[in-house]
Amino acid sequence: MFSLRMPLSFDSWRESARVLLARGVPPEQIVWIDSNQDALFEDLSDFPGQTRFGLRISRFFIQRARLVACHRSDDRWALLYRLAFRLTHDDPHLMQLRTDPDVRRFELMGASVSRDRHKMTAFVRFRRSSIDGVDWYVAWYRPDHFVVRLAADHFRDRYSIMNWSILTPDESVHWDGQQLRFTEGIPTPLKTEKDEVESLWRTYYRSIFNPARIKTSAMRREMPVRFWDHLPEADLIHGLLKEAPSRTRQMIRHSERTDL
Repeated sequence: MFSLRMPLSFDSWRESARVLLARGVPPEQIVWIDSNQDALFEDLSDFPGQTRFGLRISRFFIQRARLVACHRSDDRWALLYRLAFRLTHDDPHLMQLRTDPDVRRFELMGASVSRDRHKMTAFVRFRRSSIDGVDWYVAWYRPDHFVVRLAADHFRDRYSIMNWSILTPDESVHWDGQQLRFTEGIPTPLKTEKDEVESLWRTYYRSIFNPARIKTSAMRREMPVRFWDHLPEADLIHGLLKEAPSRTRQMIRHSERTDL
């Protein structure tokens, strides 16, 4: 049994997996351990086995594996290696077997990460601050998985003319108008004053709220309650829901009227 320390990085896992797969090291002989270090500690040449060259794996698996690598589950590296070993040593068409337990878990984990990335792009709210006289927009967010790097390009493209930082417990990302930088995470939200950016979000939310189409169960599914504390429009929700029946009746009465 071997213990292998891994940085929180898909590329680092892939580099190690190439060596281990080429040497035919079975999944059950490896214990994958997350590490905050930036480099591998082990000399992989010490692993037993004869090196095999020319191992190939499907592009679909690699693309989806990058998502699964961002899942918060402790066994993600072991699952990825187990699937990679089976794909390269047993069945190259394994990913087509949707009923296989490993394949099924792989798909569910990838879907969970994709949803979490989408929720981050939907629920991050910036508040304006000033750093040395320069406007800087700051947001704090708690994702379910390690999706900061997956979502960073979205915020860079959408808010390219702003200086901004998104702080999360895992890591933080910053944009200064020229490049993205990643730093350590922030465990709790920063205390900042409300500003006009927050007021704009509230105004926008009120304007798009349609009382006739509100479904509270669907709303909680798409906007879980745990996000509400960090959304400037969230404190409007209870009032808007309370007003919904009367506003709906007004809309119906208005729709029943016609011009002469």
